[in-house]
Amino acid sequence: MAMVKVCDSTDQFSVPVGTYPAKLLGYKEMPASPRFPDSGASYVWEFEILEGLQARKTTSRWTPTKLTTGNNFGKLVREMLGRPLIAGEDVDPDNFIGKKYTITVGPSADGAKTKVIMLAPLATSTMAPPPLAPPAAPAPLSNRRTGHVTAPAAPPAPVPVAPAVVTPVQTIDTKDKTVFVSRDGVEQATFMDYDEAYAMISNPTWVNAVVYDTAKKIYVPARDYLLPF
Repeated sequence: MAMVKVCDSTDQFSVPVGTYPAKLLGYKEMPASPRFPDSGASYVWEFEILEGLQARKTTSRWTPTKLTTGNNFGKLVREMLGRPLIAGEDVDPDNFIGKKYTITVGPSADGAKTKVIMLAPLATSTMAPPPLAPPAAPAPLSNRRTGHVTAPAAPPAPVPVAPAVVTPVQTIDTKDKTVFVSRDGVEQATFMDYDEAYAMISNPTWVNAVVYDTAKKIYVPARDYLLPF
């Protein structure tokens, strides 16, 4: 029998740090940890990687079972919804199962494993409408009495239209605008007022900050996103 190497069984399920398209498989309630009995029960949320070298691997995120606007459960729901929570609204966690997200995987607190540290709804691809078929040519006209066939008149030639001159204008309206930002690229992202985030760009602690780009559907360096000029 050939020699075999003993591997850590967790390697099969460990997802490297990075950003991936993933699907929420579900969530389940876990009892309180023996190390922290006062923390109460938790939910573990399981995500499956959809593409790439890590496809079909799973990674998770833990939250309390009580939903508030400020705890980790609230942050997760806010990220899955892609909007702030409203106090008093009803949220059904089952509605998120099967949905696709862009997840960011980072190191856990002990550094031994990885976990989902932030996510955002994955952009759904839309197909462009098919081009319109050219209009059918009119049928020849026939005189029933004489039997004479007259060819239809040719359609008028299209009138050329000069292209409109568009002057590019680079503007950005930051009034009432929020951004989804992680201040160091590792901690869970939170919503922040655009102008407030803009003012923090020069702060040395923001050198690794990332912002979720809603157009590209990925996390980008905060400096690139907040300083478009």
